[in-house]
Amino acid sequence: HIVNYGTLAGVWEAEMAHRHPDWTFSGFDISELATRLNRTHFAPANVRYGTELGALLAPPAGLSAETMLIHCRTADVMLPAAVAAVYNQCRQFGVAMIVAAEYVGMNAEFDYPDFEAARADAVHWQGILMMHDYARVMPRAGYRIIEDTLVPLPLLASADGEGFQGSQLIRVVVAERAPDG
Repeated sequence: HIVNYGTLAGVWEAEMAHRHPDWTFSGFDISELATRLNRTHFAPANVRYGTELGALLAPPAGLSAETMLIHCRTADVMLPAAVAAVYNQCRQFGVAMIVAAEYVGMNAEFDYPDFEAARADAVHWQGILMMHDYARVMPRAGYRIIEDTLVPLPLLASADGEGFQGSQLIRVVVAERAPDG
C-alpha cells in the first residue's frame, strides 16, 4: 500500500495502479477540489484519494500489505512541526517506510546549511525552500534512515547534453520504522 503525501493531480497514482494492479495506492492532498477531481478522473479500482491523512494511512479493509508513505517536493514548503506531525501520524498507523524526495540545491557551489552548527530541525533557504534535518526528524518519529543521497534533477534536455541540471539536486531519504523498545 503506497500513500502519496501531497498528490495534487492523481496522474502518478493512476499510472502506477495500471502498472501494478495488485498494489493499492492512496493520494493525500489538503485540497478538497483536487481530491474530488482525482476521484473523477484518475480512479482505477486500486486507487483512493482523500483529505484525511489518517484514513489513508490505515490500509484498506482486507489488505495485509504494509504501508509506505512517499512525498516528493512537498516537505520543502512545510514547517518543521508539520513534517513531524506527518511522520508521527505514520508511526501511529504503523507505516513501514517513508521515502522523501525533496529539492535541496539552488546553486552549484553547494553552500548548504551546516545542521551541526545550526542545531535546527529546518532552515529557510532562498526565500521559500525549507531544508529539513531528516537525521534529527526521522528518529524522533520512530524511523531509522537506511539511505540518504543527493541526485541531480533530471531534465529532458540540457545545455551540456547530459540530461541533468547540476545546480538543482533532489535529496532522497529512505527510512524504515524502527523497532519498538
